Amino acid sequence: MSSFSILESVTSRVTKVIAPMLSGKLQRNSAACLEFVKQNATRNDPASVIATIDSFAASNTMMNVGAGKGAIVDAEIRQKTPHVMAEIGAYTGYSTVRFASAQRDAAKTADIKSHYYSFEYSPEFAARVREMVSFAGLDDQVTVIEGAFSEQLHLLQDKTVDVRALD
Repeated sequence: MSSFSILESVTSRVTKVIAPMLSGKLQRNSAACLEFVKQNATRNDPASVIATIDSFAASNTMMNVGAGKGAIVDAEIRQKTPHVMAEIGAYTGYSTVRFASAQRDAAKTADIKSHYYSFEYSPEFAARVREMVSFAGLDDQVTVIEGAFSEQLHLLQDKTVDVRALD
């Protein structure tokens, strides 16, 4: 069984478990986080967006990579200088903005092209992630793909994904 088949199978099962949770408090906090960022962060400044989400997360219940773990992943991205990155699950877009920004910076230093693919099952979360990415000024770096990963996997089949993230 190929690694894509295994990932597709796992993703399909996880989606069935997570889909019912995509309402209520998660939705409200995701929407509130985006509004908080738009009111308090600096447009086209990914670091400001990340700091503002961290500030929001300090007083609100939400899933968030956070500064400590984020710095570890940032260092890996700088070291690996990935051409292509893909994440499955994006929620508010914190990891999308943080990791795509680190990828873009590493690619500039290495003088290579790079791109970040973010797969998000929920249409509501995907729309918010697109807004967050746009606010951070990363539209040219990130593609947000909505829907079940198992149905979107073909979009990566002709690419070598250097770094994968499960959010």
